[in-house]
Amino acid sequence: SVSSASDKETAGVKKEFITGTSDEMERNEKDGVTVLIGNAKTKRLDENEKEIGFLNADRITIKSDPETRETTEIIAVGNVEIRDEDIFATCDHATMNNITSIITLKENVVVLQNKDRLETKLFTFNRLTGKQTGVGGVKFSVEVTQTTPSPTPEDTKGNSSDEKDSSETPTTDESKKDSNESVNESEKDAEESSEKSEGESKTTSPESENEKKESDSKEKNETGETGTTTTESEETETEDSEDADSEDDGEGTAPEEE
Repeated sequence: SVSSASDKETAGVKKEFITGTSDEMERNEKDGVTVLIGNAKTKRLDENEKEIGFLNADRITIKSDPETRETTEIIAVGNVEIRDEDIFATCDHATMNNITSIITLKENVVVLQNKDRLETKLFTFNRLTGKQTGVGGVKFSVEVTQTTPSPTPEDTKGNSSDEKDSSETPTTDESKKDSNESVNESEKDAEESSEKSEGESKTTSPESENEKKESDSKEKNETGETGTTTTESEETETEDSEDADSEDDGEGTAPEEE
């Protein structure tokens, strides 16, 4: 492992430690340069030894002050992977300047932060201010959150107008009422038609009246003929009676002729 933090505590200076592994390592204490070669992997730890980031690459060079042993710059080359707090990025070349707190990524840069994505040729990130820049062939996608605006008085007025228009439109209950009235009118018309048919059936047709008249006339004629027959019988009886009286009278006068 390689320690890059100063053993001397300085006011206002935050301590960090770097630990790492690699296939090979070269170190020059006089110059304060450490080189990790082949499958180099490093971790950044805070003073509580909590991981706050990592850096992986084919070759990593760590530069520090020979006297204070404070890390001043880290350079990574080839298949670079870097994470700094909530930022993860890949590129071909990366430089972390601990003096200015600026991270610079070059060539085939892809930066991911939460749900945002950025592709560019050159990317810089200021760890102190949070400022980010992308230069050359920039492609990005970001998540945008929009807050629904509160209705303005004009919008409220428009809604009132809409409510008025909707109030002019017949509601379902009114339509139902109209439908019921139509049904009632249809039933009323049917009842009137039925009553009219019954009235017509009660009214005697002209043919029925003629038949009735003929029937009455026939009965009258039959009654008249019966009466005539009765009268003739009475007259016959009267004549027979008179003849009998005549005969009686004849019998009484006969002896006088003798």
